[in-house]
Amino acid sequence: MDPNVTSQLMVSCRGQVDQTSGDLLNGKFKSWNINGYKFSYFSNEQEKYFNYSVREDVTSFPMLQIDWNSSLMDDRGQSLASCSVFNQYRVSDEYKRPRKCNSSSSYLVPKSGFMSGDGIKFRESDNMTLADCRQKCYKDCSCVAYAATNRANDTGCEIWSRGTMFKESNDDNSRDIYMEFIPPGKCKSA
Repeated sequence: MDPNVTSQLMVSCRGQVDQTSGDLLNGKFKSWNINGYKFSYFSNEQEKYFNYSVREDVTSFPMLQIDWNSSLMDDRGQSLASCSVFNQYRVSDEYKRPRKCNSSSSYLVPKSGFMSGDGIKFRESDNMTLADCRQKCYKDCSCVAYAATNRANDTGCEIWSRGTMFKESNDDNSRDIYMEFIPPGKCKSA
């Protein structure tokens, strides 16, 4: 729960609030339209807790969790809700969030393949997720691509600057690399 506002959940990453669930009203969160679940919050001098219950006709084990992408997941791994505030970082919304570097709007889109050289790799001890890596690239206008260094769980980070080339490939050794894309009619200023 948000320590300052007891009527909403919050998701934070590295100490920064990424999003909130919206206000809790009549057992439902404003940002999450979930049927079958009722949410509540309790607070007194000794304890504070968030609780939920399910309708009687719900027969599955009613476990809920919030995943790294801020989606509320049920016991089967199905997304019940996601907060629209965080959706700007989702891969499926890449084309909706332009980068504004050097008077141009470019995007980072996923492709499968290899880069021509090594990029800048961040320390493993930084415990970076793919979303963290994306943020590093978005904030660096010389970044033209990024990828997770650990393909098994999409952690770690490598970013590439101008001068490296991408070769598309779909074989077993290729990587998912998020490449800069400049829409037709736009040009990159130097």
